Amino acid sequence: IMVQRCKFFGHAMNHMDLIVLVADAVLEILSLAEGSMPSVAFFRLLKVLRLLRFIRVLRLFKELHYILYGLVSAMRAMFWAALLLVSILTIWSIAIVQLLHPINVKLYNEGVYDECESCVGAFDSVMSCNLTLIQTILAGDSWGLLALPIIREAPLIGIPLLVGSLITINLGLMNLILTVIVNAAKTAHDDDIQRQVTERLAAYDKAKEAILHICSEMDIDGNGDLTLEEIERGYDENQEFQDTMTLMDLCKEDMEVVFTILDEDRSGSVTYKEFVDQLHRMKSQDT
Repeated sequence: IMVQRCKFFGHAMNHMDLIVLVADAVLEILSLAEGSMPSVAFFRLLKVLRLLRFIRVLRLFKELHYILYGLVSAMRAMFWAALLLVSILTIWSIAIVQLLHPINVKLYNEGVYDECESCVGAFDSVMSCNLTLIQTILAGDSWGLLALPIIREAPLIGIPLLVGSLITINLGLMNLILTVIVNAAKTAHDDDIQRQVTERLAAYDKAKEAILHICSEMDIDGNGDLTLEEIERGYDENQEFQDTMTLMDLCKEDMEVVFTILDEDRSGSVTYKEFVDQLHRMKSQDT
């Protein structure tokens, strides 16, 4: 607060830090005065939210920023994909429970599954069947343990249901979901790049206005023109001008190049408005 003054209250995270700090201080004082205090775990938990500040640092690590930004943006696609997946699994499960559960019980009673005690209940309800399909198809855990005996016993029913569910979910739906998630992450990445470009151009526009004001101050004779000597002297002596140039990724040599391009009549001077417009145009094209 002493350093940033009023700017401190312009950030929501600073508000939360201040609330937690004041609450802790008040509770500590009251605990000393009263002896025992009720649980304040909720206020302690708020401190964990300070970790959200880490998000601000992500831009320093481009790859990590892209990964997390893409993950967050793909969450919506993953949510709808999960709902669709559960719906498809349930449709298959209803058919499997009705048609394959009696066959599965018959095979269990004949001792086909040996010591697999859970196999008899694999298809006894829609929920159990959903879990079985998730285990065998999505997780890839022992698909043949249940499927192969049933297919051998009743191929006309077993192949369409068990092989059909495997193909539609594992080969079809899962690959389609992966494509949508990747596309959502790619779209988020492109949007993030565009946002960064927009922010940088906005910074250039702000810097341009500042340079125009500085150049007007550098124009000692007030004729609206600047010479190369005046520009270079301003870069060396005017710290604000130098800082603004640095913000626009410009060095002293860049200004000489721009001045040479603008000074077509070789008069030795250019209007500072044209000078600033050319600087802005060059850097905007680079972006």
